[in-house]
Amino acid sequence: MKKLTAFAAAAALLAFAACRKDNPMGPGGGDPTLSRSVRGDVVASTYCTPCHGTTLLGGSTANGVATPSLVAARQYTSAQFDVLLVAGLTRDGHYVRDNMTSTRITGISAAERHALYDYLVNTWTP
Repeated sequence: MKKLTAFAAAAALLAFAACRKDNPMGPGGGDPTLSRSVRGDVVASTYCTPCHGTTLLGGSTANGVATPSLVAARQYTSAQFDVLLVAGLTRDGHYVRDNMTSTRITGISAAERHALYDYLVNTWTP
């Protein structure tokens, strides 16, 4: 029951975050003339590299918490990845410990999250 409640809360957060327009790439995931994978690369560079390193293969947060390689994204469905980014809930029903669900991350639009997922799963070569 606890996992179901957490998932419902995550779904509500997704709906809220999808409506936000105050992200640095602009509403709708940035420049519509860029391909989705290029937008995903820009999102990764903007939001992920500060903690996951410039190669996205792992790093640490400002407070020293180790972060995993983003190769792990390939173990998620697109919907699970959305829940992870918005609510910090892993596909196994556990919450991430670090700052991933800070305002910085939850401010990205649904289009940006989808572009990031597409980039990490289909385009990025670790």
